[in-house]
Amino acid sequence: MATVCVWFLPFTKKYGLTEERIKNAPHIKLSAFFDIHGPWVLVPEGSLLNFSDWVPLHLRIGPWNKFAFPSIVLVVFMTCYLHPFRSATRSDAIFDNNKGVTSSYTTTKTTNNNYPPVWSAYFCYNVFGFLYMTFFLTWVLTRHAKGLIVTFTMISWALNAMRHGLNALSSIAVFLLLNHHHPCWSSWLLSSLLKFNHIIRFPALISASIVFCVWNFVLMPFIYFLIPTRHQRSEFLQFSFSYRMVQVHIFNLMYSITSTIVTGEQRQGHRGGGGPGLLRQPALDEATFQYEDLWYALSFGIFYGLFYVFVLDRLGVHLYPVFSPRNKYFVLTWICQIGICVALYWFWNYVLRVQEEEEEEFVPLLDEDSFLLSFTRGCCWGNTFVGLSVLLMIFSTALHCLT
Repeated sequence: MATVCVWFLPFTKKYGLTEERIKNAPHIKLSAFFDIHGPWVLVPEGSLLNFSDWVPLHLRIGPWNKFAFPSIVLVVFMTCYLHPFRSATRSDAIFDNNKGVTSSYTTTKTTNNNYPPVWSAYFCYNVFGFLYMTFFLTWVLTRHAKGLIVTFTMISWALNAMRHGLNALSSIAVFLLLNHHHPCWSSWLLSSLLKFNHIIRFPALISASIVFCVWNFVLMPFIYFLIPTRHQRSEFLQFSFSYRMVQVHIFNLMYSITSTIVTGEQRQGHRGGGGPGLLRQPALDEATFQYEDLWYALSFGIFYGLFYVFVLDRLGVHLYPVFSPRNKYFVLTWICQIGICVALYWFWNYVLRVQEEEEEEFVPLLDEDSFLLSFTRGCCWGNTFVGLSVLLMIFSTALHCLT
């Protein structure tokens, strides 16, 4: 039952972190990470402040799985080799032969409908969502622990908060680029902003999807059935469905869908992704995610995996012991990580295609210039998610304050 005990740390007021324990914490210099003669694990017993004592010792210290390092090298090499900017796929990933450069780089009229107009309802939602999610992130880090920012869950929340803010800034950037209300030197800066916003688009959705699925359908049920007493189970459920946990594990996916698919970039008329084999996506009027987007998501997941193995593991911060390089199933966990990203890539493209096909069944029956046409294109998909997201932000916060 030692594995379960760590999940009850949030029920204590200070997590057992006394001033004496903080004072006796090991002082680790940045140079220690590059000292080839020093120990690999930089804290005693591979447990920072003894918070990872619940993790089996053989997963904290000792030799790595003999396939761990070769598999890491292979994954990094293949990720770099399959990047979407090689000559064979560059035109698919960046350029549209019919319209020139896509919205990631453009300063032409092809960006006109890619982001919501300034002061539109979607633009206002992006601003409100950014302020709300930033405030929530600040509240969690200051009230609980600043170290939570290294968890995949909070990184996902921060990434989606950034997406809301960048969507709003991108709307302003497109307006400035199209109307030339900007100094000449700022064209590169504004175009770079659009590109960066596009880069984190699919990683934000993937991370929120992984957090939602893994916590709600794997970890929470597994932990619940391991807890021995009914009283402890009740406390765990209260903790799992608290305001903070519901926001980051459930509502974050709703906010991510809204900012990524509805109020963010819409790459219209793209002719399909340039990936290999089954990763290539067909063209749609309302473009699906492309191979380039999948590559960004895989790179994001692999980068976090490297951060976990080469930084957190050495500091004795074992948030996800299954990803320990000493685990005999280490290679399988990385394969699963890549497989989940690809599966979600197919899933979200399927969702987008189904939504597009259902919309096209009704749109031809309407006059091209009618108000009902524009209302239909937004109401069934976009407005519903925007309205639900705003309601979740407002009412969940109000309920938390009242209780």
